[in-house]
Amino acid sequence: MKLLFITYHRTVAEPETDDVHTLTFNQFARHVKLIQQAGVTVAGTHVLERDQPDPGHQIVITFDDGNKSDLVNAELLVRHGMTAMFFISTANIGRDGYLDEDDIRKLDGMGMLIGSHSHQHKRLNKLPTAEARTQLKTSKQCLEAILGHSVQYIAFPGGGYSSSVVAMATELGFRHMMTTDWGVNTATHDSKKRHLYKRNNIMKNMPDSEFIRLITLKSRLRRGLTFFLKRLLRASLPENSYGVIRKLVMSSNTINKSSN
Repeated sequence: MKLLFITYHRTVAEPETDDVHTLTFNQFARHVKLIQQAGVTVAGTHVLERDQPDPGHQIVITFDDGNKSDLVNAELLVRHGMTAMFFISTANIGRDGYLDEDDIRKLDGMGMLIGSHSHQHKRLNKLPTAEARTQLKTSKQCLEAILGHSVQYIAFPGGGYSSSVVAMATELGFRHMMTTDWGVNTATHDSKKRHLYKRNNIMKNMPDSEFIRLITLKSRLRRGLTFFLKRLLRASLPENSYGVIRKLVMSSNTINKSSN
């Protein structure tokens, strides 16, 4: 079975221009309908723990950061018989615009999977070893205290990971680790062979036609090349410079889309 992870962040009532990861709630709701119309199955939250993989390909919906809008999105998913994985940066719990402890327990009770997004949303591969370990350990302990059960999933903030970060996360008890590397995963259901998963960020300027091509696995070659070029650019530029260029490109795409 092939698993396509798609990643969302915050949703809002009205469009915003300053964050390429922020979609409107209506846009997310439209994506849910497009998934259903395409006949693609949304996998349950424990798909990685099944003994036998299912045939074909399935989608896994994930949300990063722990925004307050996660609750509204989760309620929509439940109405459509779907679940998702929610990765929370625990330092933000209870802050304005973010989930509080009751919200997290509510998501858990709705059948959603709760995972770590580190404690302070720092790129773990850029931190000293001791600090990266603290980020991982603190977030895991915090979520487990809120939920009353083990937390074994983590999404690396900003896609920042390394072999040492993976080893550290494994030692602390994380079994399934989400990256921002583009691609489709082949489910092996053996955590010793597969513990890193590729995910595909959904941006606000993505046309519906491109979203359909993504979820039906019809744009793999082009998107793979795009990801390779982005990774090459990011490796050759300072992080701040890469961020500025990326924002300009995204803004340009949004303007061109609006004018068409």
